[in-house]
Amino acid sequence: MDFTERMANNSNEQLIKIVTELRNDYQPNAVLAAEEELKKRSLTSEQLEKIQNSISEEKLKAKIVSDEPLSLLEILFILASFGIFTFLIYLRLKSEDKTVKAQQIKKIIKYILIFYALIITIAIISK
Repeated sequence: MDFTERMANNSNEQLIKIVTELRNDYQPNAVLAAEEELKKRSLTSEQLEKIQNSISEEKLKAKIVSDEPLSLLEILFILASFGIFTFLIYLRLKSEDKTVKAQQIKKIIKYILIFYALIITIAIISK
């Protein structure tokens, strides 16, 4: 497959990414075509530095976004999912007349609800 035309349509920034950080994601011939296209464009050192800075800023922004803590909504969803799952177990045990186990699950659910209330309170106060 000829990648020359495809690489000619890419931006300078994308070509630099292809020959550096994304190199392993592309076929060797595609990387060679990207390298050749960059040579044809004869970028100055200032242009290369500007592009590298842009790429570094993108990486930093992506890292900051990926390192964000869970939002209150995400925490509530996780807690609700766990609570719903536990409640379904309780209902199944109750329907199977396994009352001792069902009562134990019911106690656990009460403790979970108290725990949820504490977590939500802490999350709200810490904001």
